[in-house]
Amino acid sequence: MMIGELKQGSKIAITISGYRNKIFTGKTVKLSDSEMRAIQTLCKKYKFLSCIPVGLISDGHQNVSFPTKYTYNVAAECNGRMFLWSPVVIRRVKTASRGLINLLFCSVDTEAYNRRMEFRLPMDTLATANVSKDHSLHHIILKDISEHGFGLLVDQTAKVSIGDSLSICFMEEAYNNKKRVWELTRYEMTGQIVRLRTTSGNKYNIGCCVKHSDRQISSYIYGKQMQKARLSNSYRKSL
Repeated sequence: MMIGELKQGSKIAITISGYRNKIFTGKTVKLSDSEMRAIQTLCKKYKFLSCIPVGLISDGHQNVSFPTKYTYNVAAECNGRMFLWSPVVIRRVKTASRGLINLLFCSVDTEAYNRRMEFRLPMDTLATANVSKDHSLHHIILKDISEHGFGLLVDQTAKVSIGDSLSICFMEEAYNNKKRVWELTRYEMTGQIVRLRTTSGNKYNIGCCVKHSDRQISSYIYGKQMQKARLSNSYRKSL
């Protein structure tokens, strides 16, 4: 999906790469075809990029402009699915019908970024996490994992934003058949935050995308699937 395909009135969230606490919000607006042609003529440098007009963008307190020295990421929901575009160029222009607006340009044809078609393993276990290698989160609740993503709950006091790199660690006790002892095994996953929603209880519901699968995690998930299947078969046979 190209950024120019967003519907009128779509809410967007803008983050700056490398700046965790900077989140800006706005809505897409409708311009006439003639206005769009006139504006894109002024922005000749980006005429081959997909473009979407957005009204004034706020940081929650005031409207802001966007210097060219930063790299911007844009997230938006369309038809119940979340999309992420990066890098995005933002230019402020003046229009006859709406006054000052922002034009968002991007060449990326992206897919829904939080779509995890593979099996999700429910966890509901405590874990720890590091955000962008310089900020630790403790006592988070790891909700589920899959080969290419994980979901978790953290307090709203946590300094996190869409686009952050997040590494989690959780421990699980397993029986070592060779040593014939129970051992704690450490599991780690690293992903990028692609969903950040407020829930009841002053929590953030965070979704992360993992670009590269990990053999240890894949084996762990597969083992849990097989264990669940065996228990299900045993239960059916007992009926």
